[in-house]
Amino acid sequence: FVAVVRIFGGTKLGVGGLITAYKSAAKMALESGTVVEKKLQAIFLINFPYVQMDKVMRIVKRKQLQIVSQKMELDCLLKVRVDYSEVDGVQEAFAGLREIKIQRL
Repeated sequence: FVAVVRIFGGTKLGVGGLITAYKSAAKMALESGTVVEKKLQAIFLINFPYVQMDKVMRIVKRKQLQIVSQKMELDCLLKVRVDYSEVDGVQEAFAGLREIKIQRL
């Protein structure tokens, strides 16, 4: 999406000149910009007792989850980020584990 704003209110360029000016300004903006690719992601909270740390971290590593924040005490809390395409797989990976609660934010 490109928007070009005209500051000067006059009509000295004429209709054709304005169209050319807008087109040139939009082209220059697009050529000087950079493309940024963003993936849609979901955030999960994983709550588990410390004794389950090994199981949780194995899944985090296997699923390549990005840890956003963590609190490691007797009851641990991980906040992880995951691509939308992997949401179902992450939920399934933690579903069969007792004492581990996963919640999508």
